[in-house]
Amino acid sequence: MDKERKDICITALLIFLITAAIPMILFALLDQSSSLIAITSVLIGLICALPYLVWKERKYFSSSGQKPETPGSELHMRKYGATSSLKAKHMAGLPIAEGAECFVYLCSSKIIFFRNETEYSLLFDKVTDVLVKTDSEIHQAYVSSIGGAVGGAVLFGPLGAMIGGRAKKKESKTFKYYLIFEYDKDEGVDFISFEIQNQISANSFVKAFSQKEKIKKTIEL
Repeated sequence: MDKERKDICITALLIFLITAAIPMILFALLDQSSSLIAITSVLIGLICALPYLVWKERKYFSSSGQKPETPGSELHMRKYGATSSLKAKHMAGLPIAEGAECFVYLCSSKIIFFRNETEYSLLFDKVTDVLVKTDSEIHQAYVSSIGGAVGGAVLFGPLGAMIGGRAKKKESKTFKYYLIFEYDKDEGVDFISFEIQNQISANSFVKAFSQKEKIKKTIEL
């Protein structure tokens, strides 16, 4: 039983005890029989506590209309200890199709990516950067870095190649936003990227990384 359900049960018990104690005291003052006091007090306590318990339990399992154990639901997030969740379209970096809808969880020691019943974990200690970029920013950075090559790697990984390699379009006020995780892999750098609805939705991931204690690295050139 998790903390929220324990709190519900404790509150229901307190309601029962309080509402049962009041009539018990009143009947005692009126010199009623002990059996009548006990039965009546218990009934009043149950009448007051049960509706609250049923209401809170139904609300607990509703989880915004989602099934309790589906990715993105409050219950599912609590199960993994996630502090933030984001629904996004996978672009590159995971062994799933481009455009596949995923849920991204921010946990204390790792980031978890869910696609249907499959989960992928990325330890926070391996993450070297978390960025939110627009398609325009990625394209501009790509063409400004000699074909997107930076330190022997493609800027922003496959996402940079996909967007940076596109022909320049006319200026548009409509942007697409991408959440990009840069991380250490096999003594190199790799990327996992997602298309997101807006920058605000990904701020918690960027903020969590900015507050993370950084490990000093020295690179011989």
